[in-house]
Amino acid sequence: MQKKKSPNKGFALFNEGLYFFNNEIDDKALEKFLQAEKLGYVSAEMTADIACIYHTLGKDDKAREYIDKSLKIDDEFGYAHFFSGLLYNCANDTNRALKEYLCAEKLGNRQYPLFKSIAKLYNVQSNYFKALEYASKQIKYFPKDTYAYYWKGDLLFEHDEYNNALQYFLKAEKLGLTTDSEMYFKISYCYSKIGNQKSAIEYANKVIFLAKDEFKGYYRKGFAYFENGDFELAQENFILADKYNCPYSDMYSRLAYTFIYFSNPDKEKALYYANKAFTINKKEYESYYMLGAIASRFDEDDKTAVKYFRKYLKKESYPTCEAYSNLCCSLIATHRYKEADKYLDEALKLYPDDTYLLFLKIVHANQTRDTKKLYKYSRKLYKIDNSNQVAICGLALYYYNKKPKDIKNCIKYCKKLTEDAVDKFVLLAFCYIIMKDFDKSITCMEKFILSEVKNNLLVNKNNCKELRKYCSHLKKVRPGCSLIKLFEETYPEIISP
Repeated sequence: MQKKKSPNKGFALFNEGLYFFNNEIDDKALEKFLQAEKLGYVSAEMTADIACIYHTLGKDDKAREYIDKSLKIDDEFGYAHFFSGLLYNCANDTNRALKEYLCAEKLGNRQYPLFKSIAKLYNVQSNYFKALEYASKQIKYFPKDTYAYYWKGDLLFEHDEYNNALQYFLKAEKLGLTTDSEMYFKISYCYSKIGNQKSAIEYANKVIFLAKDEFKGYYRKGFAYFENGDFELAQENFILADKYNCPYSDMYSRLAYTFIYFSNPDKEKALYYANKAFTINKKEYESYYMLGAIASRFDEDDKTAVKYFRKYLKKESYPTCEAYSNLCCSLIATHRYKEADKYLDEALKLYPDDTYLLFLKIVHANQTRDTKKLYKYSRKLYKIDNSNQVAICGLALYYYNKKPKDIKNCIKYCKKLTEDAVDKFVLLAFCYIIMKDFDKSITCMEKFILSEVKNNLLVNKNNCKELRKYCSHLKKVRPGCSLIKLFEETYPEIISP
């Protein structure tokens, strides 16, 4: 004989089950709920709670069965729509999940973490502004929820808004989230991105405190030191990160860099870490740059250096100014002036006010005797920094090349050069002899010769002809002058080529 249904008794069992459910005693709650259902008690809330328990038990098929029952009983029950969205989300059906979550919101549901879940789904769909809107709603309705701040910070971090992200991470920390090493890592990274390396190091130390036997704190601290120009400390921390099996190629390319340029240069270690970066990631194109730097710095092999620098520039989406500079230096060293000029023009489009690139452009213009470019780039560098010696010397050389009409301008710029600038004295010597002020000319040329600097980037072998003419003219106007003898003893290859 079929047992008679008793909804009233079922209601009592539901309330017993609800007590257990609210106190997270799920096995007892499920038992009471199923008994209530068996007695004919019908409730959208109860069937939704049964779905929740089955989900907790990992039985999502049963959870889906009961949440559908709940919606059939009451299609305007917001919590059921929220939980339906959660189940779709767990099944990676993001479109249905979002639809159900939005329906729950429309019906007035404020279930935690409804807004964060909607934000995450919008972010998956690359709808950043909607994601941000719902991340803000999560904070609005749950202002003491530390993870609401953390997640909004994470969303901003993911979209490179480091300054804004930092504010939310710090708020999460203030509210008590102090044991999340991943958040501290991101705070350190944000500080690095906004140029505050001191705070970046402080938070990297917090990562180390929480995870001292993991690589990430040392990795982050090494990068902060690297960005701050403290390359020895960067090297020290990168080596510790390597000890704990850091998997990131970008660290190893920078570790190679520290062994090329700083501390005690070590070719073998530089090569080892550059190759390790390649082993981890074949697309770690900075390693090409490191191999070029090794060839240039350790082997003085500019031809090989050019090959690697060019590979780096070809592969890297955002090449550094330093890489362009080094490539152009190696091209100039191997007398490939036309190619150097091409790369300098390319670099200046990306870094129009970089003083070292402008310096190289001036050197290149002088060595190729391109007076228009010599003036253009010397003038530009001079406008950026009117005390820059290369810019001043470039302008002096430009006006000297326009002699005799611009000799006074040449002298004006020469006088702006510092006393240790050898170009100052050789150019003044040339100018004064044209002006027939022989005493001043001889004094300046003596200072130039006694400086014992023969190979300067701006006054080099291109000026041998000028020096030879100067000596020849001096013999005519001041025969027997002691400077002539000094000239012949110091530069016999110039006087008698």
